Amino acid sequence: MATSSCIFCKISRGEDEKTKILYQDETVVVFPDIRPASPHHYLVVPKDHLPNPKQLDGTHVELVEKLVCVGKQVLSEQGGNSDDIRQTGYLID
Repeated sequence: MATSSCIFCKISRGEDEKTKILYQDETVVVFPDIRPASPHHYLVVPKDHLPNPKQLDGTHVELVEKLVCVGKQVLSEQGGNSDDIRQTGYLID
């Protein structure tokens, strides 16, 4: 369930005009980080609000696998190399 105060929910609903969406489908959205730590620093976010990674359980395995797969796809499309991925992470909202 999306929340009105979550910036990621606002972005996934298209309510943040400053954010360039690189990819989206019915479950995920991808966009560049506003303070990139590398040339290909993207956020791959589920459209359903998850307050923090502690909310993930066995029912989310398919979602997490999709987040990784889509992230690699977008990285490749943007000229990056998935073999160079040094870090994946989670933001606790």
